[in-house]
Amino acid sequence: MKIISYPLLFALNHEIWRLFHYSSCKTSWVAFTNYVQFPSYLDITEDNLKSFVNSHTELYIGREGCSRELNDLAKNFANLSEEDQRKRLKEAEELQENLTKELDKQNANIYKIYMEKILSKGYSFVEDETKRLARLKAGKVTELKRSELAIKLNILEAFHVNKLTKEEL
Repeated sequence: MKIISYPLLFALNHEIWRLFHYSSCKTSWVAFTNYVQFPSYLDITEDNLKSFVNSHTELYIGREGCSRELNDLAKNFANLSEEDQRKRLKEAEELQENLTKELDKQNANIYKIYMEKILSKGYSFVEDETKRLARLKAGKVTELKRSELAIKLNILEAFHVNKLTKEEL
């Protein structure tokens, strides 16, 4: 019995979608009538699928530089009251202090910085910073810098909300 690897299975599925002219893929978590459509403007890539699954389900698929505990604190951060945001920021600082690996501490610091920026500038910071980092990543940068930018984008992805409910002044 031959086992097909996930990247190969993904490539086969992508080829099937292309052959039959599917412009989008749909997934169902409860019933086939209750589905969430993958945006047709996005390429079907591993990163886009991870982002889609993380934002539309309770499943957690880790991305490079991300931590489940910190992602849970970042989730819906922009929609919380200022008091609740400060509580989550304090929890993030406590988590950072308990980390042992230097790389994990650096990544936790990025979460903390983003939380502070959202507190001071509002949710528009997330949108502006995402555009800025994507533009930098697409430019002429070294592979090391490109991977650092990818990690920052992965962390920033945890702060995205599907619907902003908190009103900003």
